[in-house]
Amino acid sequence: MNLAFISYSHHDAKIAEWLQKGLEHYRISRNSGYANPVDPSSMHLRPVFRDRTDLAAGLLYDLINQNLEDSMFLLLICSRRAAKSEWVNKEVQYFIDHDRYDQIIPVVVDGIPFSGSSRECVPPALLAYTKENPEKELLCIDMTSEGEFRTLMAVVARILGVPFDMVYDRQLRHRRNRIITFVSILSLMVITAFYILTPIENSVHLKDVYGHLPHVPGGELVVDNIHYPLNTMQYDTVITLPSTPGYKRGGRIEVMFTAPFYDTIKTSIPVGFGFSSESELDLIRDDTFSLFGGQIISEDGTPIKGAYVKVAGETAITNELGFFRIYLPIERQAEEQTILIMCDGYQEVYREDECPSDDLKYIMHPSED
Repeated sequence: MNLAFISYSHHDAKIAEWLQKGLEHYRISRNSGYANPVDPSSMHLRPVFRDRTDLAAGLLYDLINQNLEDSMFLLLICSRRAAKSEWVNKEVQYFIDHDRYDQIIPVVVDGIPFSGSSRECVPPALLAYTKENPEKELLCIDMTSEGEFRTLMAVVARILGVPFDMVYDRQLRHRRNRIITFVSILSLMVITAFYILTPIENSVHLKDVYGHLPHVPGGELVVDNIHYPLNTMQYDTVITLPSTPGYKRGGRIEVMFTAPFYDTIKTSIPVGFGFSSESELDLIRDDTFSLFGGQIISEDGTPIKGAYVKVAGETAITNELGFFRIYLPIERQAEEQTILIMCDGYQEVYREDECPSDDLKYIMHPSED
């Protein structure tokens, strides 16, 4: 048995096709509380019959009559051309003659229904019946004002015998959920492509927290087992690394820094989530230049006691054997220093570019006075 029979003028064929597909693709929710009146087990509004005007006249007549008999509803597409169609009028008359008038669902696509004017869109059979039975005038679904979606939902509501708002609101939620699902899947695909296909440009900013940076050979930065020599490196700068694969976003990469006069650093730096990522690595000087010491003697090798020694703002006095020791705080350590030595009866010693060490030896000459 057919759920519905679509009656229309061939000039309205596209609308008839749209209505048939819309109904047959409509899905009834399992928890909706209503069902296909022809086949309660079906989740769709099927089948919907739409006649073919290219069949032979005899076959068409038999086919239409059989399908009219087997159809629960008559979906009448009302237009000014349909009002003048003999076939449409006969199909409407069939439902009226078989006492199925209340199973006719008029859908207005052109004209003014029940107006009796030149813009009349209702077939004569239906006009005559409503004139004889004014209390039974059918409520038309006006597609010209409602639009396609609301029209389809109104037809569905009539077929299912439920309020329009129940079907309309449920379908709106269904549409909204489908849009949300589609957007979510699309977003996931975009994010996945972004993560996998788009690399990240990484860089590491090396800086000495004390600002005293010796230019030394042998330094090296190792990132993800890739070695970056720093022999000609001017510290306090940015090292640009090869691009990191996109799938490592949000992770970390292993980093190791080694260089003379600096503590070895083993750590990991964040990759980040964007297109580029810059990390800072604070370099810490070791204590290579922390001790500045030695012996001060006269020309004949005699140790000088009580000599005043000044290095980087720190001072010391030599002992009986002429030895002194100065421990420089890390912020004052450097590869080269300036030393000042003074002692009564001796010429002042002032030496620049002195290399810090703990076994230095200085000779003081008697003053000329």
